[in-house]
Amino acid sequence: ESPLLLFASDEPNLSLRFRDYNPLRVPASELIAHHISYFADFHVLSRCDMLTVINSSYSRMAALLADDKQVRFIPDIVEKRFVPYDPWEDENFWQRFEIIDSAL
Repeated sequence: ESPLLLFASDEPNLSLRFRDYNPLRVPASELIAHHISYFADFHVLSRCDMLTVINSSYSRMAALLADDKQVRFIPDIVEKRFVPYDPWEDENFWQRFEIIDSAL
């Protein structure tokens, strides 16, 4: 009924593209200055009803640990849109761990 958009990015001007949604935005410099841990940010990502992941293990790991009810999306560069995302079926994500495991 009253959704809240949390915008987390290292590029503050990028949030301007989402201004119509009135995002909650806290600059990284403020988070560091106020000693807000990355754990709190990670926890919020894992508890969102909807999550858009990027090419980072941080957001993808939050998606893995989220409730099964969480709706997830990932950018599709070819189609230039967000598409549904299942972190458990993402072979590219899991390959990095296979490489590490085989090196051990």
